[in-house]
Amino acid sequence: ASSGGYLRHLNGKGLEINMRLIEQQKNPDARMRTALFISWLQFTYTKTLNIDALLRMQWRWLSSGIYFATAGTNIFGERVFFKNQADHFDFAGFLKLETKSGDPYTHLLTGLNAGVEARVYIPLTYIFYINNGGAQYKGSNSDGVINTPILSKAWCSYRIPLGSHAWLAPHTSVLWATNRFNHNQSGDALLREHALQYQVGLTFSPFEKVELSAQWEQGVLADAPYMGIAESIWSERHFGTLVCG
Repeated sequence: ASSGGYLRHLNGKGLEINMRLIEQQKNPDARMRTALFISWLQFTYTKTLNIDALLRMQWRWLSSGIYFATAGTNIFGERVFFKNQADHFDFAGFLKLETKSGDPYTHLLTGLNAGVEARVYIPLTYIFYINNGGAQYKGSNSDGVINTPILSKAWCSYRIPLGSHAWLAPHTSVLWATNRFNHNQSGDALLREHALQYQVGLTFSPFEKVELSAQWEQGVLADAPYMGIAESIWSERHFGTLVCG
């Protein structure tokens, strides 16, 4: 009943904004026209429109970006969770602070590659995604919806020269997500559970074009990057993985 009331509210609000949009078409204030257009998109069914845009900005070590798309585009029109569809629009955004050794814009220290980043996905339509796809988890019903999808990552590596050609590079990364990617009997879903994954390793190059590496991973990343973490560091099903090569 509450969902039906919410949708009726959206429909009524959409009609009101459509009328206001028609009335304000000749408004001399460009800011007002832009704000009204955004409001119209939010409450109008745009699943038949294929509109998307990407804006990215960078100043030295700091960069940010936003990707906007209507429901008609592939990323929103053909959803991963096809049972929960939105008919309007949504966006994703990121904020990153990063340094890359040798990069003309972000170089800070020779051999150092490091950064922190935060990403948010579908902040307007995540309410359409039921927690764990509605399937039971640990003997209880997964009611409600998922958390706002946010992924944060921090990483650091430092390349230490060991002569004219040899070098050694320790590295580490940590990823945190507000939802965990879960595969249940109903299929793939996001579980309303905070998750953490980390990697720590060492790469050694005795001479040019030859690298030997060892890495310990606690937690498992999902196959799709935007899904985040499949198994957290405290998972009973996964202890850790040592990768050598």
